[in-house]
Amino acid sequence: MHTELDDEFWRAATTLPRKRTLYSRDSLFLEGYYDASFIWQEQMASLLARVALVLFKSETIAGQRLQVAHTLLTAQGFAAVAAEPVRFTGGLFHDLWRYQFQRATSDKIRLYTRWAAGTNGVVAAYIQTAPAPRRPASVSMKVFKGPAAVERRQPEQLRSLMASPNSILNFVHASDEPADVLRELAILVPAERRDRVWRAIATADFEAGQAELLALADRFASGPPHDLDVAAAGERLAAKCSANGAAGQRYFDAVTTREKLLVLRELELALGARCAEVDPIDVIVFASGFVRRDLPLPGELDDDCVPGWDALDSVLR
Repeated sequence: MHTELDDEFWRAATTLPRKRTLYSRDSLFLEGYYDASFIWQEQMASLLARVALVLFKSETIAGQRLQVAHTLLTAQGFAAVAAEPVRFTGGLFHDLWRYQFQRATSDKIRLYTRWAAGTNGVVAAYIQTAPAPRRPASVSMKVFKGPAAVERRQPEQLRSLMASPNSILNFVHASDEPADVLRELAILVPAERRDRVWRAIATADFEAGQAELLALADRFASGPPHDLDVAAAGERLAAKCSANGAAGQRYFDAVTTREKLLVLRELELALGARCAEVDPIDVIVFASGFVRRDLPLPGELDDDCVPGWDALDSVLR
């Protein structure tokens, strides 16, 4: 038994006609939709409006800033109800950002699929406890998180409060709106663990959810935190390039003085045999300050677009 993919459902799931068209034949969205509707049944619309999904990225885990982010979310009226560890893979990133990667540079894609692959993350489901009747919890979370571009953020947004220095080292990803919660949970949580999360959302045991998330924060805090400093990460990479020979050092110096654009495959050649010794977080942090991010092309979905929800109060009642 499941809720039908009819006009009423889509009005509660997205305000973007293009997303409705794309997701209607997106197997990942459909898997999440059928899973949730089987567990939630007649609660589908109300629970979908209340839940927000947050992915704490590898820099948050390596820098041991998960608990800080969670505290800020709690203060904003979001309560964790479930949390799961995520081991990133190249395929996972392609699935998660299928539509956004259409306008990403090859180096931005490689930064995730070559260097972030194999690192750790945490995905958490949050219920919005503070009333926001004019829009779903996922949209409120999206707004509080703030955009990727530093110059477009407000001081009170999460990425600003966490001192995110650029659009890549931005600590968190959040689902844009209800349709994305369904799709992204299907991507980030394995099938054998997913029903547990759907049920936790329905049960809304805030004490258990917070305990799960804090236990994961402790699990990933066994060693010293990464400094997440672009210059310091660069110094560590420079030492590896220098150890690989003069050519490697020259390339690295040219990148840091911006005489050359950072090309990840060239950086990997400059590192040479030392590449295997490099902390991938160092590459992510350093490249975040130098890599070319996006191409001047339109994507099928605008990553920072959440239009129309404030006008749809009646859908959420």
